[in-house]
Amino acid sequence: MNRNLPAFDFAPETAPLRRTLWLIFLVAGFVLFFLLGRNALLSSEGETAEAMRQILGSADIFNTQWQPEHPMVRWFAKIYALPAAIFGNNEFACRFPAAFSALLFLAGMMILVEDFFDWRVMCCTAWMLISSYGFIYWGRFAGSFMMLAAWGIWSAVLLRNARAHFWWRAIFFLVVLTGSAFWGMNYILQLPGIIFITFSSCRRAVFNWRSIPAVIFAGVITGSLLVAAVNYPGISAGEYWPRILAALKESFADSWHTAVYPGISANIFKNWINWGRLMLPWTLPVTVALAGIVCKFRELSDDHRHFFLGTVLLFCCTGLFPGRRWEYQLCQLPFFLASGAAGMTGLLGVDLWNRRSNIVMKYMMSLLCSFMTAVIITWPLWEMVFLSAPPLWIMFGVPVLGLLGLLMIVFDTGTASAVERLSGISGVCGGYILAGTAFMIACFTIATPALTRYRTGRPFWEKCGEICRPLPSQEVIFFAAAPSPVARYYMNLPGTPTVVHLPGEVESALDRIDTGDAKVIIRKMDIRLFQRIIAGRGWKIEERKPLAVEAKDVDFSDDNPEKNNSFVICRIYRGAL
Repeated sequence: MNRNLPAFDFAPETAPLRRTLWLIFLVAGFVLFFLLGRNALLSSEGETAEAMRQILGSADIFNTQWQPEHPMVRWFAKIYALPAAIFGNNEFACRFPAAFSALLFLAGMMILVEDFFDWRVMCCTAWMLISSYGFIYWGRFAGSFMMLAAWGIWSAVLLRNARAHFWWRAIFFLVVLTGSAFWGMNYILQLPGIIFITFSSCRRAVFNWRSIPAVIFAGVITGSLLVAAVNYPGISAGEYWPRILAALKESFADSWHTAVYPGISANIFKNWINWGRLMLPWTLPVTVALAGIVCKFRELSDDHRHFFLGTVLLFCCTGLFPGRRWEYQLCQLPFFLASGAAGMTGLLGVDLWNRRSNIVMKYMMSLLCSFMTAVIITWPLWEMVFLSAPPLWIMFGVPVLGLLGLLMIVFDTGTASAVERLSGISGVCGGYILAGTAFMIACFTIATPALTRYRTGRPFWEKCGEICRPLPSQEVIFFAAAPSPVARYYMNLPGTPTVVHLPGEVESALDRIDTGDAKVIIRKMDIRLFQRIIAGRGWKIEERKPLAVEAKDVDFSDDNPEKNNSFVICRIYRGAL
């Protein structure tokens, strides 16, 4: 560990360090948890939410008709059901595991960076991390990708600090085995870069014959976790092993497909875009600092060279495959930010266009914060444009944060400034980093949840659930489009609705209806086709009086698919031929 700093205790001389540390985690908690449950679920969050609903409804998702596309949803369904049992079946509970994992991700990054560099680099990296687009987006996302990134960073922390003690080794191998079992290749591809980054520690005999008991202990715990993941009341003892093998096979097959997938050669350079998008809005200063590190590479210490080369290796292993998506590159984020922060704060003696990039970033953040402050003057125009009252969170929260960002830039006067004492960052770049943090909080923690009132998906599917829950499952029909996981979650139906596509399937579904009444959920553009199919069976549809519509501007007199791609729920009834 880095011993250049005084012991972190409650001594008076460490008070500024403690204040900075508390402030970083306080802001990170605000970024991750504020209005977390107000924003409606995105379509890509539906699998996690639906798995959580199935578990809370005592369904065995290993043996149900609904099968998630991503095998990880099965492994982590019970983990996600735990906060749901505490906070209720809502959006906050769906996203809580990712937000909590993001805090662990931040803590692991701070330990590792302080170990390799110093306190100022750690603070700079922490502020850039909690205000980066990748951290905020995936930290507030109902999924396991932030958990994967946290698993990777703590693998590096444990390996860097591994000692001869049994428990150090056992915990490290437990993290490696569970990560490999749950995420397959998506986690294994992180290990070469992590091992290289911590190469100097690995030479302290972490892997030798004394590691065998630790590996056995970690294997037993991992096996117990796998058994708990597939467990369901009432299954026989012989079902556990086939379930575990099937889930592991799915995990590795899916992760191999998403990790390598050689069939999409057109996306081979997509990782460059993903790398820059993850670090927004710090892509420019970090890129300039990394360029300076490359130019002065020979002057770096061994630890710093290992850190930088391991970061490049991590990027190559987890990002250069054609099928990679940007959520799987989250593990790269803290390492690139730490390398950039070391160059930006002057620790490595790098000065390749750093001053110019600092000037550009200060002007850019001043402009963005000025726009944020001016949001309040749009109040009179809001009702004219959107025909509704403006969200108060935006009208008050965004201007306050914009003004706060401007003050950070104004009072960033250099060495020993108030901004430097507050944030722990060198006065050269601390002001615009804090201003950027205020900007990202305003955009994604306040504005995005506040604007969810204009999204029509959640109220529509909740209305459909109210209408359809009292009905038998055979009287709820989806035509030409199966319900998405988000739709299933918000409808919260006790059974599985009927999904039909072909005329023969429609006729069979109608024959199973005992009463002369049912509900059909259909896209507006498919209503004419559905009418022609059911007309021959003596059924009619009340298209002119839909029970609910997804979009308020649906025009039932226009058959243009571009205008009528939204869902409606209508009543169908048996009538005269």
